[in-house]
Amino acid sequence: MDVHLDGQIVAAMTRSLRFGGTLVSFDDSAAQEVPGFIRAAVLPTQTAVVMYAHDTWAAFQVSAI
Repeated sequence: MDVHLDGQIVAAMTRSLRFGGTLVSFDDSAAQEVPGFIRAAVLPTQTAVVMYAHDTWAAFQVSAI
């Protein structure tokens, strides 16, 4: 975490708080307002959302939304 290479991006994953829970709906409009946010993607298993950002702070901020 102390090294950041040129072009490197960070990913943070948010999963259901309930064991075995699956995603019902997803809206990344609030995440798009966070500086450094790149995109969000739902895992094919519908069990988590992965947030991609230019830095750790942005990835963690988006995961908290």
